[in-house]
Amino acid sequence: RSEVPRLWAAGPEAAAEREALRGAVVRHVVRLTEAGQGSRDASVLRDKLNGAMVAVLAAEWPRGWASFVPEVVGAATGPAAAENALRLLRLLGEEVLDAETPTL
Repeated sequence: RSEVPRLWAAGPEAAAEREALRGAVVRHVVRLTEAGQGSRDASVLRDKLNGAMVAVLAAEWPRGWASFVPEVVGAATGPAAAENALRLLRLLGEEVLDAETPTL
């Protein structure tokens, strides 16, 4: 997750890196979710990757990844995928709310 702000702050020259990171995170989240409720380590890794995906999303959405919500909902074909989709949407909501809430 710590690489996301650096890559997204870089200009257009980092576009290929951003796309590669986004694709890798999505592939790994899907793979871990399809594997189901595996070990605790797999759950922790999935949760970390969900956080990275939301960080990418926060940097790109809605302009650069307008299809995120339909993609997540469409990919929720089984119970584990639906549960993870809800996790992602909750994390996205928290990220958006945190970004829009003024600090006191």
